[in-house]
Amino acid sequence: AKVAYQFRGIINELYLTDLKKKTHRGQMGQVLRGFSMGMAGYGYSSVPDGQTKYDKKGRLRADGFKIVIVPEEARIVQRVFRDFIDGKAITRIASELNEEGAPTKSTRVGGWRISTLARVLKDEKYTGKFVWNRTTSMKEPMSGKIKKVARPKEEWVTQQREEMRILSDDEWAAAQQRWAEIDRAFPTKRGKRGFEGQQKSYVESHPTHLLSGSLKCGTCGGAMVLVSGKGSGYYGCLNGQRRACENKVLI
Repeated sequence: AKVAYQFRGIINELYLTDLKKKTHRGQMGQVLRGFSMGMAGYGYSSVPDGQTKYDKKGRLRADGFKIVIVPEEARIVQRVFRDFIDGKAITRIASELNEEGAPTKSTRVGGWRISTLARVLKDEKYTGKFVWNRTTSMKEPMSGKIKKVARPKEEWVTQQREEMRILSDDEWAAAQQRWAEIDRAFPTKRGKRGFEGQQKSYVESHPTHLLSGSLKCGTCGGAMVLVSGKGSGYYGCLNGQRRACENKVLI
């Protein structure tokens, strides 16, 4: 009996694995035909497309679903990017949208949040670039939980759909430049690790003297700070004092 249960479990596992592959192959075919497979976000909607027919259960089915632009939502996306590029804080943008009752995909009051706007402002599909097959679902052996795992880039399916474009390339580039400035806004501290190396130095963001952080080293681009002397003292490259730059000139 135990052996029978074990064989049945193996067969079920093989069946599920095969079903997953067939489902993924079918979804891949729909994407390559120009249909949507869950790629619509804010600013877009999915509508039935192609010939409709009844399935085995008597339900009316279309060949697939295609993405179309929702004009009202597209105008809000353009406004969000424009305000962000002009220097408006994300918290302020969210507050204004909620005060005006701007529509969201959800029906909750105050649906505009910082996390929602951050996803919108980092979504490249608004330039017409749609990417599918970025991730796959896998079950952790120990916990049994399902989690998403990134696929290799060579497995991604990227399509440029100009008819779905909401933003220009210049607007997208300006928004990403603003993101780069924001990501470096918080200073790193001693004992930095990971991505903290991309942040500003603590001296630059919290100057202890009038010109600290305002002057840049011409060799390495680091901050020029008060490095020696008493009172007025001498300014020099902070990285040079740490022996990470060849510039030893003092001012």
